[in-house]
Amino acid sequence: QLGSGADTAWLRKFQMLINAKFNEYEPKELTDWKERQDKALQDQAKEYVDTTEKYMKERIIQNLKILFGDRWELQLGKIQRDCDARAKTEMEKHYKEGLEVREIPWTDMFTIMEYKKIIEDYWTRKPDIDTPNFKTFEKLFSIDINLGKFNSKTDKTKWLSLFNSFRNNTAHKGSKEKGLNKTDVSQLEDIHRKMLENSE
Repeated sequence: QLGSGADTAWLRKFQMLINAKFNEYEPKELTDWKERQDKALQDQAKEYVDTTEKYMKERIIQNLKILFGDRWELQLGKIQRDCDARAKTEMEKHYKEGLEVREIPWTDMFTIMEYKKIIEDYWTRKPDIDTPNFKTFEKLFSIDINLGKFNSKTDKTKWLSLFNSFRNNTAHKGSKEKGLNKTDVSQLEDIHRKMLENSE
């Protein structure tokens, strides 16, 4: 193996050989690397990512429809246009690669950072008409990830940036240095649990 990742790849190979012979030899970076290669752990991480993202999409769209009615798509402006463009690009790619052409709803193309912007833009917004059981974005998506302060909107939405990095690392299966370790997956589980508690 050559290139920028070669040094690390060879180091891990030699560390694994030593570890196989001497169990007591297991430096922290080797433990971390082994966890990131653990398929069961990565599958668990993906499950948390997928269910959390699905829940976010459902609750965000539900709230937007309550807040803005039939105009909710127009309310999003650039975000809606960007999602629509990504959906069309994806359909075009499928067509050019000879794959089955299917309609891709623009609502399937949100990024996590677009969710973050929507949540922050309508943080405390309530519907004009009294709506039983309505919860603001603040109530639904304030999640403490134990970074100290937890007072401002910025503090309460920091988890979204962390979640985005976890999501990106679960998506890049081709890189052996990517993936999530046990600490990451534990944080993902915590985010998932707290989000569901907020909706109760």
